[in-house]
Amino acid sequence: MARDCRLRGKPGHGKLPLLGACLVALICVSLCTSPRTSPGRSGLRRSPPLAFAAPPVEAELAQQRAARALAAVLGAQVADCAAAPSHWVYDPAKMSAAIEAANRGPAFMDPPGNTFYTVASNGLSCYGQQAFSMLSSLAELGRFDVEDFTRRVAEDFGRDSEYEVKGVINESNWPQRIKDVTMPLPGPWRHGSINKFLTNYVVEGKRYPECGSDDAQIDFACRIVPVVALYAGSPELSQIVEVAIRAIQNTESAVKFGLAFAKCLELLILGHAETPSAAVLSVVSSLKAADPEDAEAAGLERVLQDLAAMSLPEAALALKPKDNKFAFAGLA
Repeated sequence: MARDCRLRGKPGHGKLPLLGACLVALICVSLCTSPRTSPGRSGLRRSPPLAFAAPPVEAELAQQRAARALAAVLGAQVADCAAAPSHWVYDPAKMSAAIEAANRGPAFMDPPGNTFYTVASNGLSCYGQQAFSMLSSLAELGRFDVEDFTRRVAEDFGRDSEYEVKGVINESNWPQRIKDVTMPLPGPWRHGSINKFLTNYVVEGKRYPECGSDDAQIDFACRIVPVVALYAGSPELSQIVEVAIRAIQNTESAVKFGLAFAKCLELLILGHAETPSAAVLSVVSSLKAADPEDAEAAGLERVLQDLAAMSLPEAALALKPKDNKFAFAGLA
C-alpha cells in the first residue's frame, strides 16, 4: 500500500494517520514540558507537565513554537511526496524535458519523471518513509525510544512491506536487488543505507548501536525532523538526535552533519533565527568557536558564501566532489 500524505483521522500504522489531534497534542506537550532523563536502550521518560497555567506571554510563545514545529513536520512530509515523482532526475536537461511533458509538475509530477522506481502520486520516497517511521513512533509513545524506532523501520522496509517488490529482490542475498533489474521498479526503492541496516538488524540480529549502517547519505537529515520538532529547546536534543542517527547510519560524518542540521532547525522552531540562512550562520559561528578548523562549519559557510548567488542546479553542480566521475554527483 503506497504511503499517503493526506491527513487521516483514524490512528494506525503506515500513512499520516497520526497528524490530527494526536500529533498536534504531542508537539504542543513537548514544547511545554522537558524530558529529564537520558536516552538509552529503553528511550526517554517524560516528566509530568506543570500543574499551573503558563503566563500569557509564555503560552503565546509556546503556541508559536508548536506551530513552527508542526509546520516543519508537515512541510517535510508533503515536500517528500511532492518530490518523489521527480526523484533522482539528475540531469537538468532531462528534468526540463520531464517538466515540459508533464500535465502537472514539477511538484507531484504527472506523468512522473522518476526512472528508478514507481510510487503513487501521494507516496513517499525511501527518505520520507524513514521520517514517517520516526513520526509514528514518537506520536504513539510520546517520546523517543530507539528500540521501537528501529523495529518500525525494519517492518516498514522489511519482507512484508511495499518495499519487497516482487521479482526484484535477490532472495539468496536479501535484502539486495537482483542484478540488471528493469527500471523503473514497479514499486518503491529500498536504498543502500536501509539495505545495510536490514542486513544488520534482520539478517544478523544486531541491535542499537551495532544495527546502524556504515553510511553517511542525507537520510539522517530527513529522519530527524520529527525528533527536533518534539525536543526543540531540550538540553538533551543533541544526545537524542545522535542516537536517532546512529540507529540507522552509525558513522561520524552522518552524526556531525546531522547535529548541525538539527541545531539549525531547532533555532528556527524556537524563533531564535528568522531565516534558514540566519540559522546556518549561527551554527557555523558556534562550530568555529569550538574548532576553527571544523569541516562541517567550512562546508556550511561555503554554501552561504560561495554558492549563495547561484541557482539550485548551479549550486548542486558546484558541490560535485572532484574525484567523482559521475557528472551530476552534486545533484545527487
